Amino acid sequence: MAAEDIVKEVTDRVREAIEVAEQRAEEIVRRAEAEAERIRAEAETAASRRLSEVQRALDDLQGRLSGASRFEVKPGPVTVPEPAPFDRAYMNALFDYGLRRGRDGKAWSNGDGAILA
Repeated sequence: MAAEDIVKEVTDRVREAIEVAEQRAEEIVRRAEAEAERIRAEAETAASRRLSEVQRALDDLQGRLSGASRFEVKPGPVTVPEPAPFDRAYMNALFDYGLRRGRDGKAWSNGDGAILA
């Protein structure tokens, strides 16, 4: 075989190998792009679903905070007792009594020996 024939044969084989490698690379790229598109679509669907859930939760919270009727509390009538008038003379006498007992070293008691706090 002549040198030119050997060079031509090697060149043809290299071209074929390059062509096969390019075809494989194109197939790998097509698969990767298809997988990326699938992942992107799934992510968009999941994000949309979660965004809808968050929006519903915010709407519910806003309804609760805005005083919507289904969450409104309607208290009944409230009766507030009138305070008893302040008896200054009684309170002064009680204070003086407690002061004397404290100075004498005696504790407050209810008469049966129990100490009152």
